[in-house]
Amino acid sequence: MKSPDTLWPPPADAQAAARLLTEFAALGRAESKFARSAQGAAVLNALGGNAPYLADLALAAPKILMQALDHPQALIDSLLARLGKIPPTISRAEISKKLRIAKRQAALTIAVADIGSTWPLAQVTLALSALAETCLKVAIRHLLRSLHDQASITLPDPAEPDQKCGFVALALGKLGAFELNYSSDIDLVLIYDPQSPVYPPDAQAIMARLARDLVSLFSTRDEHGYVFRVDLRLRPDPAATPPVISLPAALTYYESHGRTWERAAFSKARPLAGDIALGEMFLAAIRPFIWRRHLDFAAIADIRGMKRQIDAHQTASGLLDHDVKLGRGGIREIEFIVQTLSLVWGGEDPALRIPQTLKALPALARARHLPEAAARELAADYQTLRRVEHRLQMVADRQTHSLPANQETLQQFAIFLNDPGFLKSFPKLLNRVHRHFLAFFDADSGPATVIDPGETGKPPLDFTIKLKALGFSDFQHMAERLRAWSSGGIPALRSERARELLDSLVPHLLEALGRQKDPDRAFLHFDTLISRQRAGVQLLSLFARNPALLDRLAAVLGAAPVLAEHLAQDAQALEALLSPAARFAAPRPALRRLLHEA
Repeated sequence: MKSPDTLWPPPADAQAAARLLTEFAALGRAESKFARSAQGAAVLNALGGNAPYLADLALAAPKILMQALDHPQALIDSLLARLGKIPPTISRAEISKKLRIAKRQAALTIAVADIGSTWPLAQVTLALSALAETCLKVAIRHLLRSLHDQASITLPDPAEPDQKCGFVALALGKLGAFELNYSSDIDLVLIYDPQSPVYPPDAQAIMARLARDLVSLFSTRDEHGYVFRVDLRLRPDPAATPPVISLPAALTYYESHGRTWERAAFSKARPLAGDIALGEMFLAAIRPFIWRRHLDFAAIADIRGMKRQIDAHQTASGLLDHDVKLGRGGIREIEFIVQTLSLVWGGEDPALRIPQTLKALPALARARHLPEAAARELAADYQTLRRVEHRLQMVADRQTHSLPANQETLQQFAIFLNDPGFLKSFPKLLNRVHRHFLAFFDADSGPATVIDPGETGKPPLDFTIKLKALGFSDFQHMAERLRAWSSGGIPALRSERARELLDSLVPHLLEALGRQKDPDRAFLHFDTLISRQRAGVQLLSLFARNPALLDRLAAVLGAAPVLAEHLAQDAQALEALLSPAARFAAPRPALRRLLHEA
C-alpha cells in the first residue's frame, strides 16, 4: 500500500501549500488535527501546492474534505439526495445559492477521490454527470413551478412539476454519455409539446423565458460561483430558432433535414429532466435518423468534413500549449474514431449503440471493426488524456484543454500529475493516438480516384487521360452526361443525397463499365437506365451497400443490350436482377476506401 507521501502529488508551489496548511489548521480543533496527520498534510500539500481552486474549496468546506478521504461515494450520494429534495417553491435566490454550494462541495469530493486514485475515470465522470443531472432536475422543477404560480402554464400536478409537464431537457454530448469533465459545458436540447394542455395556444414566449432563466440560474457567476455553463446551440439552426423548440418542428427537422454531426450528437442523447416520457418518445421517433440501417455514403462525406475540422486544430509537435482535446493525438481523435464506427455500423448492429467511449471501444473490437490491440491502446490512452484534462481544469476551475505554455509551468503541472516521466511519455502517447487516427483513415494510401469532367466545354486533360486508361473514347459525351448527373438534370438525381451517393460511386462504376467489350456503349446503357428512374436514392444506396452489384449490372449492360433496355424500362426486372445480394453487408474495406482520402 502506498504511503500518503507517494499517493498524493507533492506541491509544485511549497509556499502556497504551507499557507493552506496554516489556514486550514486555524479553522478549528478537528481541522488542526487533520492538518497535523500524515494523510491530512499530504492532501493539503497536494491541493494547496497545485490547485488554488481546490484549496479555496477546502477552506470553504473543511468537513467535506475530511469526509471525502474515506467515503467519497457515500458523501456524493448523500449530497445528491439532499439536493434532490429541494422543494420547487423556494425563492430563486435560495435555489441559486443551494445549487452553487452543492456544486462546490461535490467538485471537491470528486477531485479528492480522483487525485487520490480512489476512483477510476468512469466513476469520476459518472459522479460529475450525476451532479449536473440532479442540479438540472431541481432547476427545471423550480422554473416550471414558478411559471405555474404565475398562471403562465397549468401543471397537472404542481407538487411534482415535472410530471406530464410536456417539456423535456435532452442531454447530449458528454453529459448524455455520462462522461462530463470538471469544467464541461452541458449540451442541452429543450423541447416542448404545444399540444399539451399545460401550455396556452402561443407558448413560445413563455418557453423562451424558461430557457433564459435556466441559463441564468446555471451560468451566472456570483459569490458562490456558478453551477454549469449551459449550451443550447445544438438545436436546429440556433441562430433562427427559439431556444425551446416545439415537438412537431423538431420531428420534422430531424426526419427531413438532420445532418451527420447531429446524428453524432444525438447518438449520445438521453432525456434528463422534465417530462422523461416525452423525451423517450421523441428519441424513439428519430432513431431511424440517428441509426441508419444502410452504410450511408452521404454521411461519409460529412465525416470527411468533420475530420478536416479536426485537422485544422493540428499544431506543431511539442507539449507547450498543446491542446489535449482538439490537438494532434488528443481526446477528439479517439472519440471521432469511436463515433464514426458507431454511426456507420450501429444501424445494423444495435450492440454498437454505446455512448460511452471506454465501453464502445471493446464492443467495436469484438465486432471486428477495430483491431483488438488498437482498442486496448486507445482505451488506455483515452484514460490518460482525460486524467490530464481533468488536472488542467482543477487548477483554476477554467474550461481549458491546453497544457501550460512555458516550460516551468509545464514542469509544475507534471508534479500535479504525480508522474515524473510525463514529459517523456506523453509525447509518445500523442504520437501513438495520432498513428491510430491516421491508420483509421488509411491516410498513407494515397488519394482516391477523382473523376472531374469540368463545368462546361471541352473536358479537362486529366479527365480524358483517366477515361482513356479505363477504355472509353467518347470523352465529350461522357463529360456532358456526368455534368448532367451532378447538376441534378435527371429526375433520379434531383435530391442532393442521390447526387452525393452517385458521386461516391462514379469511380467504381466507370471501372466496371470500362471492363466491358464496348465501354462507351455500356456507359450509354447505364445513362439510359438511371435517366428513366423516378427516384435514385434507394437504388444508389443499394449499390453503395454492395459495390459488387455494380460489377454485375455493368456486365449485363455490356453483354446484353436487349436486356439492358428492358432493365431501363422495367423497375421490377432491375430489382429482380439485384435482389439476391441486396441483404449482404457492405465490406469493411469499402468504408476504409472512402475514409482514406479525408
